[in-house]
Amino acid sequence: MRTIITKVYGYDELSAEAKEVAFDEWQSNASQRYYAWGSENEDILKAIYAATGVSLSDWQYDDYNYHYSLNDIEKITHPEGYYAFDGNMDELCGVRAAKVALALYYQLTEQRTIYGFYSRNDRKAKSTSNYSSIFRKTRRSAFMTVNPCFTGYCLSNTFADALWESIAKNGHSDAYGVTDHLEAAFDKLFQAFVDDRAHEQTLEYFTNGPAYEVEYLESGEIFQCCDNAA
Repeated sequence: MRTIITKVYGYDELSAEAKEVAFDEWQSNASQRYYAWGSENEDILKAIYAATGVSLSDWQYDDYNYHYSLNDIEKITHPEGYYAFDGNMDELCGVRAAKVALALYYQLTEQRTIYGFYSRNDRKAKSTSNYSSIFRKTRRSAFMTVNPCFTGYCLSNTFADALWESIAKNGHSDAYGVTDHLEAAFDKLFQAFVDDRAHEQTLEYFTNGPAYEVEYLESGEIFQCCDNAA
């Protein structure tokens, strides 16, 4: 039997050198950590497919690179206002391709909100105190609004904004087809995934949370508590 008495420290109590040791040790265990926003990123891809029919295969990303394959765009959901033309969708270019891409943008980001308008029913107001019977609904109207952050998670805004920017910048170029606009948006989205993962390995991220979740020895090494040892 032996008794060990050890001083442990919080991150702010460490010396500058010990803080460097703590950060280095945390970074060395990066491969064992779970990326916190992976499911939210996948939800963006699912939402794009659900709204437009645009889908990817063989997609992946890590802290440095990304890869994806855009599936056949002939299978995408035809947007509202989609017009007839001769040929395949992947043969469209210039303004006609931009119109399809713009329709997909609105199909993804547009939200329809119903508002009811009420008027006072004076005859019922004299005979009852029931508030709901005093007013009657006279008209229902739908208002269309655009929400680029279509899943509620900030990175979905990246895809929508990139698609819009590609249409605005290259919509009149015959060198751009529907696929080019979509790939410009997906490239920005996946680069945002990579950057977000890489950010989780930075000193800024470490000192904004993980650094304060454990205790340290004076040297900066993480204190391994053995309370549960047999």
